[in-house]
Amino acid sequence: MFGGVQVDSDSTGRERPNQYSGRSMKPGQGSKTAPAGSSSAAQQLYRRVTALGREDRRNRAKSAKNLILVYLLLLCRDPLSRPNGRRPATKKNTMFAFFATTALGMEPLLEKELRELGARQVKVRRAGVAFRGELALAYRACLWSRVANRVLYPLARFDAASPEALYAGVRTVDWSRHLDLEGTFAVDFQSRNSRISHDHFGALKSKDAVVDQFREAMGDRPSVSVDRPSMRINVHVENDRAVVSLDLSGESLHRRGY
Repeated sequence: MFGGVQVDSDSTGRERPNQYSGRSMKPGQGSKTAPAGSSSAAQQLYRRVTALGREDRRNRAKSAKNLILVYLLLLCRDPLSRPNGRRPATKKNTMFAFFATTALGMEPLLEKELRELGARQVKVRRAGVAFRGELALAYRACLWSRVANRVLYPLARFDAASPEALYAGVRTVDWSRHLDLEGTFAVDFQSRNSRISHDHFGALKSKDAVVDQFREAMGDRPSVSVDRPSMRINVHVENDRAVVSLDLSGESLHRRGY
């Protein structure tokens, strides 16, 4: 021993047997290779380490998948839930109307996919598919659809030939059922063949309707968060007819990462 370190040579510098391997070692030479006759033990150790590595990878993949599912379910907020956690009384197996958006030309593929997920009354529309089903069906579409971009839950339909009509129509929705003052929201607005042709202006007008309703009822308003809102509102106006929906997807579904 020298300074607490085992040396593989004696005081004369001659080779001496290594106490671990039984082989003669030159001064300064370590036992990097396995001793003769220990190949089977080394192979068993290798197999055990490899098996543990595979098991660790499987566990990590399973944990990551569970985290993704929880994250998406948190994004897909129950549109019927109240801020206090209570839900209004509804009949079991209540059917709701939904609309899944997709790229132009992909509507037939989305229709087939939604039918396989259990959707009913499926109807192909431009850049999307309308369907009906339980709330769990919409969550399944958010989790497993490979074709849909977003899954929308329509709340109101009304004429919106003017900014005033749009403002009044958005205010017909009781937004306190879906959002509280501590939450955040964002408005996505699209217009096609309508008098309100500026999407940014339409989004601002819709946002004003939401915050004004909160101010009048509660004296305060929720904040706007463009990047990661608690609730995303979708307003689509076509031929001066507006549809206001909750976006159950959060972000576009192509960004799920799996």
